Amino acid sequence: MLLIAGFLPTPPADPQTDFFKGKQMKIIGGFTSAGIIDLWPRLYPQYMGKDILANPVLIVQNVAGAVSMIAASTPEPTACGIVSAADAQKLVGGPLEVKEFAKIPTANGPGTYDSICTYIAKGGNFENAVTAPRVLDLTLHFLHSADEMKKIYEGSIEQYRQMAKAPDAPFKNATITPVDGFGDKAFVLEAVTDPKTGYKSALIVFYKGRVGGSVGAWKKPESSLETTKTVVKHILSKLP
Repeated sequence: MLLIAGFLPTPPADPQTDFFKGKQMKIIGGFTSAGIIDLWPRLYPQYMGKDILANPVLIVQNVAGAVSMIAASTPEPTACGIVSAADAQKLVGGPLEVKEFAKIPTANGPGTYDSICTYIAKGGNFENAVTAPRVLDLTLHFLHSADEMKKIYEGSIEQYRQMAKAPDAPFKNATITPVDGFGDKAFVLEAVTDPKTGYKSALIVFYKGRVGGSVGAWKKPESSLETTKTVVKHILSKLP
């Protein structure tokens, strides 16, 4: 949503303050065109331009989605943007290789998307990440509302239970436990993924408002659960 602090009558422009002369200003409307909320940003150019020095041309552009989060903060966030390469090295150690899938449209409507980012120790195998000594894997879902995100989260609990029981699961005897302090709701899935050492890998599934996802991280031999918790806290600190 466009935020305007208010405009007072301005004095005549002079050469030193004529900054906007011959320029365009873009107003981002965070909703689809022709809606009720869209009416307001379209009224602004009729009046605002007269009160700005040098009368610049004002243009309205609609960027629908995220209940106007896109308009307030372009460009749209991605997993690799929220956890940068520098962040990843601090969280799980480096050097790392990265694979990113950003802004994959979802079935929840225009403006919703998934973003996936995986960091793995140099020389690691993305197809068999559990064998790598250091991994950070995150999938984030960006939806229109917290209600939508809550439904996705609640449905995921049973899906993870079924996946953990599958005959071809890469781990056995997985546990799923609710955990507090990580967004609106969260649970952790833990299982031994390295039978030789007995190392347990952890995956935290969470949501906060309209954003949710799953995070798995480790830097062996340190606890995967504690490392993953640290990563989730970092992500939550970057969300509105």
